[in-house]
Amino acid sequence: MPIRQRQRWAPTIGVLVQIRQNGQLICEGYVEAVTRDDQVLWLAREGVETRKMFHRVEGYEVWRHEYSGMLG
Repeated sequence: MPIRQRQRWAPTIGVLVQIRQNGQLICEGYVEAVTRDDQVLWLAREGVETRKMFHRVEGYEVWRHEYSGMLG
């Protein structure tokens, strides 16, 4: 399954994504919320630090798997 960078963050709410910075994988989790201006994202993760905030201006990128075909 290919994984692609998402330019718009808001459509990823509720989706499992990877957060990357400078080409490096930072973490993975489900997008909980995105600000209206699409500049800040909150990621829900398992473990000790269950919720984390990421700012676009700090160089964070959102990547997600692209699914093909029909589900069900």
